[in-house]
Amino acid sequence: QNCDISIFSYHWGYEAENRPSDRLLEVHQIVQDCGISVLYGHHSHVAQPAQIAPSNGAITLFSCGNLNLNMGYPFYDKATLYS
Repeated sequence: QNCDISIFSYHWGYEAENRPSDRLLEVHQIVQDCGISVLYGHHSHVAQPAQIAPSNGAITLFSCGNLNLNMGYPFYDKATLYS
């Protein structure tokens, strides 16, 4: 309540899934309703889309993938960096 930006990191989702599941989108809405400014999700090990809420500009990074991790499968070799 007394901060300019709140950042929340959440270990969620299913491995190797390149889009957020319906359940994850439900949880995302609950977290957004709490007033989080930036939600950084991780667990799928593959890059997923980002989202900016039109109502308040809150940013959700559903998953950025693997930046430096060799898991042995080609679909795990991609990552996204945001700035």
